[in-house]
Amino acid sequence: MLKPNPTLGYLGAVIGLVWLSGFSPRGPAQAVVAAGQAQAFAPVTDEMLLDPDPADWLMVHRTYDFQSFSPLDQIDRDNVGQLRLAWMRAMDEGPQEIRPLVYDGVMYIAHVGDDARQVACSRGTSNTLFVPDCTA
Repeated sequence: MLKPNPTLGYLGAVIGLVWLSGFSPRGPAQAVVAAGQAQAFAPVTDEMLLDPDPADWLMVHRTYDFQSFSPLDQIDRDNVGQLRLAWMRAMDEGPQEIRPLVYDGVMYIAHVGDDARQVACSRGTSNTLFVPDCTA
C-alpha cells in the first residue's frame, strides 16, 4: 500500500496557487477582470488544505493523501441513475486536461492559453477571471 506523501500534495497546492496568482514564464501577466465582478474572497489557509470542507476541492486530488474521492453522500448507488445534466460550458479550442478547483461554491478552471475562468457551480454562469497579456 502506498503511503501518503504530504510533500507531493503540498507541492501540488503550491503549484496551483502560483498558477492562480498569474505567474507566467513569458513575463509578468496582466489580469483582466470583468467590471463589477470583484467580490469578497477569503484566502485558503493551510488549515483548510489539511481538513477541507466536504463541498470544496481545494487542490488536485482534493486531499494530501491523493485519494480523489468526495466525502459527499447525496449521490449513491441507489440514485446515481437519476442524475441529469444541469448545465454545461463550452471549452476553448485546443487540447484539454482540466483539473478544476472548487472553493465556496465556485469552480476555477484553467483553459488553453493560460486564461482562467470562475464558474458558479449552482447555475453554470461563468466569468473570465484572468487573461494573460502576451503582448509584453
